[in-house]
Amino acid sequence: MSRKAILKVGVGLITLSLVVAAGCNKNTTQTTPGNTVKSFYQAMKNENYDKALEFVSEDSWDKLSIDQKAFKKRLQESGSTQFTKLDKVIIEDETIKNGRAEVTARFVIDGETVKDNHKVYLVKEDGTWKQDMYKTQKQAGKRGRQSAKQSEAKQFLGALNRAQQAYYLENQTFAEKIESLDIP
Repeated sequence: MSRKAILKVGVGLITLSLVVAAGCNKNTTQTTPGNTVKSFYQAMKNENYDKALEFVSEDSWDKLSIDQKAFKKRLQESGSTQFTKLDKVIIEDETIKNGRAEVTARFVIDGETVKDNHKVYLVKEDGTWKQDMYKTQKQAGKRGRQSAKQSEAKQFLGALNRAQQAYYLENQTFAEKIESLDIP
């Protein structure tokens, strides 16, 4: 083998080694939206709020009515005990489209899997995934309002059912109009 060929092989091996080494040192916490969500909640569990805030998009702070410093202070004062009991974050679904992602997660707290899923919205900033805290909180609020409306509707339907049963017992027929029923 010629000296020139040996030199080319040597340079190639050095280049390959550098590429592999760079890949080994890469931070994997934000390579996928799911990893970002897990890393955020792990930092919250460990009460490492500075680390947790690294996983929140800059755009979120512009839209939220609180800055990072005040948010961190609020977390520290509340003790955020709900996170310290967190055993595991299970990523159930991850959808990525046009630099945005939606992650569906389920939590295991004190050995119990929480029944409800939690949706987290993310954006890609400077090549890493960050939580869109504003959108995540906004959507959680909508789900809460929907849940309250559903509960109210169920209560009304239950009252309507009981009123129809009472009407039937007295009249051996069901009421044709709601106004005929005694609904509190």
